[in-house]
Amino acid sequence: MAQNKRLFIPPQVANVTTTTLLIGGAMTTITGPTGFTATQWYILLRHIRAVNTSATQYTVTMFYGSASTLAAVWSAAPVAGNSYLDWFGEMRIDGTGSTINLWGGASNAAIYFNFDDAEIGFV
Repeated sequence: MAQNKRLFIPPQVANVTTTTLLIGGAMTTITGPTGFTATQWYILLRHIRAVNTSATQYTVTMFYGSASTLAAVWSAAPVAGNSYLDWFGEMRIDGTGSTINLWGGASNAAIYFNFDDAEIGFV
C-alpha cells in the first residue's frame, strides 16, 4: 500500500496573464534505481493561498483542468492590499500523460501563489 509524502512546492510569482501554468502533471521520465519499477505519480493540493504584497488591491484568477475544459477556482477575485485569499479543498493533478493542470495569474506581479498543503503519491 502506497503512502503519500508531504511535498514542498515553492511559491510562484503571478504572471499578468491568466494562462500561466502553475502546476503541471507532465513528467518526461519516472525511472528509478535498478530493480525498482516506477509508477505513475500524482499531486494532492489541499490549501492554496494567493498573497498580495502590495498596498493596492489586485485580482487573481486560477483554473483547474485541461486547456479546453477549465473550471474556475478564482475568476478575477479581488485580493485586498497586503492581504491574501485562501482556497481549501482537494485537487488531484495526475502525473505522466495527464492534461489536468493548474493555471492562473493576476492583474499584477505583486501577487504570488503559495501552496501550503500538498502531498505526492504513487498509483
